[in-house]
Amino acid sequence: MSIIKKEIISVEKSFEYPFTIPKYQRPYKWEEHHVKQLFDDIYQHQKNNKSSYRLGTIVVHKEEDIFNVVDGQQRLITLNLLAKILCLDKELNLLKQVEESRTTTSIKHLKKNCSILQNQCKKLNGNEERFKKYLLEKSEFVYIELDEIDEAFQFFDSQNSRGKELESYDLLKAYHLREMKDNSEEERFECVNSWEEMVSPVDQNNPSLKLLIDTYLYRIRKWTQNIKSGKSFDKKEIKTFKGISLVRCKYRYANNLRAISYATDKYQPDPARILDNNTLDIYFSIDGTIINGKRFFHYIKYYSDIYIKLFVEDNPKTKEYLDVIKCEYYQGRHRVGDEYVRDLFFCAVFFYYDRFGEEELEQAVRICFLWSYGIRLSNFRVQIETVDNKASKILELFHVIKNAVHPQDVLDFPIDEILTSTSCKATKVDCIKEIFRRENILKEEG
Repeated sequence: MSIIKKEIISVEKSFEYPFTIPKYQRPYKWEEHHVKQLFDDIYQHQKNNKSSYRLGTIVVHKEEDIFNVVDGQQRLITLNLLAKILCLDKELNLLKQVEESRTTTSIKHLKKNCSILQNQCKKLNGNEERFKKYLLEKSEFVYIELDEIDEAFQFFDSQNSRGKELESYDLLKAYHLREMKDNSEEERFECVNSWEEMVSPVDQNNPSLKLLIDTYLYRIRKWTQNIKSGKSFDKKEIKTFKGISLVRCKYRYANNLRAISYATDKYQPDPARILDNNTLDIYFSIDGTIINGKRFFHYIKYYSDIYIKLFVEDNPKTKEYLDVIKCEYYQGRHRVGDEYVRDLFFCAVFFYYDRFGEEELEQAVRICFLWSYGIRLSNFRVQIETVDNKASKILELFHVIKNAVHPQDVLDFPIDEILTSTSCKATKVDCIKEIFRRENILKEEG
């Protein structure tokens, strides 16, 4: 790793660096508890006469005379904001960049955090000069400067994978941005912008990254391998979404991926598309080999759009069953176990649609529902292990969908376990029972 510089620098020294926030970075979005924690930590160390306070690490990618901040920008911007409130005579370069970016999320958090810090500064109560001196001279960073962007992201990844601050998807973002070193800054910006919009979507009907990756994509990728647990996605499992680089990979199977990737890139901007108004569906498969870098970000956006199409929009092929599991008559719908079953149902529909699209989708949704909610009716209590064990078994529905050549192979899946009033152990599921009675799967005894 080509580290140009590694040293301890003061906050005052950090203000002297001409730091730049690259376009691919996330918006400024520190919340109230982050801001208060930073202020209170500095304040308490100063109050207790501590010799210094270590604020964390700044990781910078230096490119000629440009100092791109890879890690530490949220803390640096907040300190710029604090310096402005304290009327410190410093060049607040990062704060100016955020203000000029006109990014809605960043501006909103700047205004909110400015108010929070102004209130926090009231604690100083006449000791402002002492606090200023401690902030500038005794508050410190570990400063890491590297000359390769992929090395900078690798360092960011390795530093944070040992901590508990970042979500697993943050590490995935860092990894795949590192794989985009040969892409333009505009391409990296587009990927990050789309990614950040999904972290905390404004429209709550849209899936968040955590929901999409943890609950659906991760589980499907695991369950389709059979006997692989998909219970929980964490930092140890991010390898599930790491794949190959089309540029560097020499394996024969990568040739097909290279060809399809090339064809997709050439098809969309072809002038003939103006005439036929046609588009080519991208080549992803939900359980297929991940292509590192730009294609991974496209993969996530692609399946976010499919989630919305299947489970958010008024889709006539899924509506009947979605209405049932959302209705008030289903009294147990908010129980944790019932939510596990709902997610299992969504995963099964997701996987079928990924393989066959609209073909026989309505009948396939029926199969997915009966298979999933049969687990709910057969058990008094449903745990994550209950659905995990069912989904990952060979010859169960995910195995059948994965190996199906035609939709009929899935529609022939046998839903033949007959439930009775005594074998049906679930409570508060009356509307689910009605569907199973209609299908002659649940029968009254006597």
